[in-house]
Amino acid sequence: MPTSQDTDGQHLSVPFDLSISYGRALQQPALQAWSGKPENIPAAQQALLKRAKLNHLAMLGEYKAAMENA
Repeated sequence: MPTSQDTDGQHLSVPFDLSISYGRALQQPALQAWSGKPENIPAAQQALLKRAKLNHLAMLGEYKAAMENA
């Protein structure tokens, strides 16, 4: 069975769009950065923006794990 690494970046020719719910995955880094402290709001906003961009790239099939540390 192929792993996600085997298919990373491959595009399939299918007659439909595949979407994935990223709700909690989108929120968790921001919530962790915020930790309920007003002074952490800018860091939380940056974490949310980064996660949203990476999730968008994943939807397009352009995500690479190395982007997490960029």
